[in-house]
Amino acid sequence: MQVIHNACVINAKMPPVEIIQSAIDKNPDLIFKPMELGTTQAVACGFVNDAESGALVTKFHGGYLLRVCIEEKIVVARQVKAEIEAKLAEIYKLRGANQPITRKEMIEIRDEVIITLTINAPTDQSYVPILVTENFIFVGTINTFRSRRASAILVNLVDSLTASTIYINGFRKGITSMLKHNIDTGENIMSPFSASSYVLLKKDSMCISYNVEDLIAHGELVKNIDLGFEVEKIEIIYRDEAVQFMLNKKYQLQKIKVFGLNDDMEYVDSLNYESTLLDHMMSDFLKLFKRDDEASQEAEPEKECQPA
Repeated sequence: MQVIHNACVINAKMPPVEIIQSAIDKNPDLIFKPMELGTTQAVACGFVNDAESGALVTKFHGGYLLRVCIEEKIVVARQVKAEIEAKLAEIYKLRGANQPITRKEMIEIRDEVIITLTINAPTDQSYVPILVTENFIFVGTINTFRSRRASAILVNLVDSLTASTIYINGFRKGITSMLKHNIDTGENIMSPFSASSYVLLKKDSMCISYNVEDLIAHGELVKNIDLGFEVEKIEIIYRDEAVQFMLNKKYQLQKIKVFGLNDDMEYVDSLNYESTLLDHMMSDFLKLFKRDDEASQEAEPEKECQPA
């Protein structure tokens, strides 16, 4: 049974499972508690029992698994805007259009609207698996808000955690040149990785997608790389179909497929198999792209893709 299908990867060594279990036992506030009805609380987050093992910490030979539940109040932006506009219209009606509303009043109106809507807002629950391997932490979501929440409660669990999130920024030129070299010469210098079937190139706001298995597309792909397009997203195979995944520019892993898992495996055996493969895969990937200071790289602004 595969547990990690999408992931933000943190390069860190976590404490042994015994320390983690003890820390959870000593910190009951870190256990998930659903929000009460009518509360102004917007988010609740905490550890929950794994559905398969029934444990808060599921131990296996190569590491352990934690699960975090995140409950969010769903406040729709357009509803907030409509409520604010209605309140402003009411105020202007009472005082007249010649008396402008101050910045302080605007902030107070906005806060009042958000609090009111939050009290009665519907909730949404999501579950984020955290797979801890020998060298990495795989936070099982690419949603920025949820990954930050899951990472934050993990840091709260551990007194101090020296870690760095791995980003693709700065790696794209390397992947782009490796892909071009592979097509031009037939030599795969990304080994033990290889491009699978899909690649998305981007230049400024223009995006072009290709099926790299289609040899006819290779000439146009290389031509656009020469024109300054870089790999934005690429499907990759690791070690002859041990793992397949989509890699995006933030170094997030999407649509992960771990081959070799089957329904006959014991749960802890499947966790160990999956964690071992993913740990080796990330170690091999970092060997391709060594950087002195990952933390100093600033995230690039997102741009909406326009068809070429």
